Amino acid sequence: MTPLIHETVFECLMGLDIILRFLTAYVDNYEEVDDLKKIAIRYLTGMFIIDLVAVLPLYMIRYYLLWLKLGRNVRLSLIFESIENPVIHI
Repeated sequence: MTPLIHETVFECLMGLDIILRFLTAYVDNYEEVDDLKKIAIRYLTGMFIIDLVAVLPLYMIRYYLLWLKLGRNVRLSLIFESIENPVIHI
């Protein structure tokens, strides 16, 4: 596969992760919070901007904006951490 296909597939997966973050309950003070409004507010005030910048195809606009993809590395490490530890602390 070409690098562009890799980028597109990866960005689609990261977009799916953003959607799932809006639907995933979290634990707060030993209580599970599953209210979608509270989940959305917590995510929007947390890692959402980093995730959004990481998934945007900025390399298609200008090559020098590619460094903004570093947010993707942050998101990947958090995804792998949540796989190892199913209790997510965002």
